[in-house]
Amino acid sequence: MSDILFQRSNSGLNNQHLFYGVDYVAYTEGGDSLSFEKVLNGEFNDSSIDKLFWEFIVKNYSNKSFKFKPIGSKSTLKLLLDKFMRDNISHNLICTDSEFDEVFNDKIDSDKIIYTYGYSWENDVWNENLLVFLINQLTGIDNNKEEIFNDFNMFLNHIDCHVKYDAHFFKTDSKYFPRPNGHQKLINCDSNSYPNVMREQLQKIIDDLQIDEKLEEQILTNYSALNVKKYCYGHLFNDFCKNYIKYYLRVKHKLTGIADDIIRRLAISNFLTFLPANVTRYYSTTLSVL
Repeated sequence: MSDILFQRSNSGLNNQHLFYGVDYVAYTEGGDSLSFEKVLNGEFNDSSIDKLFWEFIVKNYSNKSFKFKPIGSKSTLKLLLDKFMRDNISHNLICTDSEFDEVFNDKIDSDKIIYTYGYSWENDVWNENLLVFLINQLTGIDNNKEEIFNDFNMFLNHIDCHVKYDAHFFKTDSKYFPRPNGHQKLINCDSNSYPNVMREQLQKIIDDLQIDEKLEEQILTNYSALNVKKYCYGHLFNDFCKNYIKYYLRVKHKLTGIADDIIRRLAISNFLTFLPANVTRYYSTTLSVL
């Protein structure tokens, strides 16, 4: 989609919210990656999961109105933010994943950017209570809550040290969890089996990055307080949760055929009910200053 009306002009950017009849035009990740030039020429994606997430957030935690424009590329979002700050562009926002910015004190202090609370929208959406709710909804009965909670926490325990490795190498501009799509090889996606991490694949990464006992001890000490659920690579976390639902439905109820995108959309449509109080406060406080 394209809005040529607002091509390149700072005045056009300042006034495009009036064209849409909203308080803010907000740019998000998701969809095809668009260059800075294309975005300034008015291009954006029609829809994305990121857009859907942010629409639910602002609807519940802000009294302002928004037009969301997914543009795919986080690097383009950064260039846009630079322009908004440099040229004092008003009524335009960046809504983006936090990743490890909070951990490394890299968050930009500006009223022109809003970060997710956790690493990405997946970390804010998924938790054990939502897993139970969605499984109950999809099966039509109450399932074993304690079993689902235990399985969820077992995954977090198994991934704990790897999330800390990921933070360490992220800071050095290296990769631990393969991005953007290599994570798909790290979760067992066979719906007949519990979707745990694939330890052989992770061990190969450890060997390739030469993580010996000394470096392991250093990383685990430096990142001992890191919240694994909050900072697990979002795509990997989402892979576990959606595949766990498919596994549970197939093994426990002989139900098959539910699409990944349906699971994601059901999760986003229902996550606010199960959002922890600290995350609710974060979004309420962040959006109240607009």
